[in-house]
Amino acid sequence: MLKIEQSRAQYIFNKVYTEFIGIIIALIAINAVSFYNHESFSFEFIYYAIFVAVIISTWLAIFNSGKGKIVENGITIDESSINYIRFYKKETIKLAEYNGYSISGRLLRQIKIKNKSGASIVFDYYTFSPKQRQMLFACLASVKT
Repeated sequence: MLKIEQSRAQYIFNKVYTEFIGIIIALIAINAVSFYNHESFSFEFIYYAIFVAVIISTWLAIFNSGKGKIVENGITIDESSINYIRFYKKETIKLAEYNGYSISGRLLRQIKIKNKSGASIVFDYYTFSPKQRQMLFACLASVKT
């Protein structure tokens, strides 16, 4: 049995990393379109996106603790299933339906836990710390399919 919960520091790192990469990609696309159309572009929505990300991360860092703490991201593997929890949403793959895992992407890498029926569990590569990922991969590799 395996139970992993994302640490607060890892949540903030993952959030900042994915938001930063997303903003950089958006800026490159906007600049390319603006250059092509020979028009200037207002970047106000970028400031709004950064503001929202900072507010959510700050709220979680300050208030999400103690007995009423929300599990931002967690994964459990038991004798019968793999369960991924993101806030209150739970995704489950029965071990009989497990079909391996894969890592995809370059900048925004993702881990995909595959289901034989096609519905997979997908989450950011940096959701869990290197040590937690190592434990997860070892456990997933030992699951009999």
